Amino acid sequence: MSGDKSKKGRVQSRNPEARHESKVCGTHPVEEGGKTADETLPVTISSLRQVVGEVVADGTRDLKLELRKELAQVKMSVKEEMKDLLNEMTSEINQQVSTAINKTEELAKRLGEIEKGMAKEERWDCGVRDAIAQLLSEQKLLREKVTDLEGRSRRNNLRIYGIPENAEGTSMLRPKVITAEMINNLLPVDVVGPRRGGSAPGLREKAREKLRAFQRPGGEDVVVDE
Repeated sequence: MSGDKSKKGRVQSRNPEARHESKVCGTHPVEEGGKTADETLPVTISSLRQVVGEVVADGTRDLKLELRKELAQVKMSVKEEMKDLLNEMTSEINQQVSTAINKTEELAKRLGEIEKGMAKEERWDCGVRDAIAQLLSEQKLLREKVTDLEGRSRRNNLRIYGIPENAEGTSMLRPKVITAEMINNLLPVDVVGPRRGGSAPGLREKAREKLRAFQRPGGEDVVVDE
């Protein structure tokens, strides 16, 4: 009997709309197997719950599948976009790196040229320094020679007040003769030699010594120095 009741309850639960229509139209509940429809209500609710649960489970399963598909599509699209972005970034980075490498090579080349020029300038500077040092030493020697020649020229180009220029002529002995004559005229002394009778005064003796020294070769330098 229990099996028959469950079967009957299942049959009634499968057609709940008919029961609802019978209640709305005012029809009286129909007795089945000696029991009314109100008695089979708990069985119908449980079956409805079961059906709703199955429907919800199916819907949830379908929703999950759809969400998974959509997520997979989103992942694929994101991966493709990220891949494209990475490719673009990689190409840009490679381009920038190649540009930087080219600039670095150019700078290295220019730096090498600058270093070569600096090395040449350093060698030139060293050569110029040596040449300048040599020129300075030669200039010093020449200055000393010029000073010596100027001194010699001053001693050789002796000018005496009262004797006109070019009075000596072309002879080298003419200045000595003119100077001796002038001194003889100024100082009344004997140029040939000292007198035999007695000694001359001190001033005259010194004048004679100067004249003798002046007449000797090279004596004019001694007289001028004194």
